[in-house]
Amino acid sequence: MTESIMSQKDTNCKGPCCIKLSLKLITAMWNLEWSKLTDLLTYNAKAPMIFSSGLFMWLFLGFMLVYAILRKRDTARIIFVTIFSYYFYYKSSGFYFFLLGIVTVNDFYLARQMNITTTKWKRQLLVIASLCVN
Repeated sequence: MTESIMSQKDTNCKGPCCIKLSLKLITAMWNLEWSKLTDLLTYNAKAPMIFSSGLFMWLFLGFMLVYAILRKRDTARIIFVTIFSYYFYYKSSGFYFFLLGIVTVNDFYLARQMNITTTKWKRQLLVIASLCVN
């Protein structure tokens, strides 16, 4: 397969044609099937990701590796954990992860407001508002 693609390659190739040819070569070398990759990354209602699935185990192994690399970079680690959590929630629950995003943003702003509020009853009211939204 790679030989037939390589034989198509022109040594003076430039532009989009050359990029397409390079992608074909990479795909052939690594035996990548893009449809399988998109199936792997998108939500499937008939087969949601669960903790005991093989895909989760591989993703979690990768997660732990990246998490260990980021152990001394707090902000990067928090962002990475958040993105991974949202992705897992998306893979297991579909588009309900938008609700998780709404709740997260709401709690963030209510917590900021609580931080600057000094009156006890106003702080309690903000906690009640957070509980109602959640």
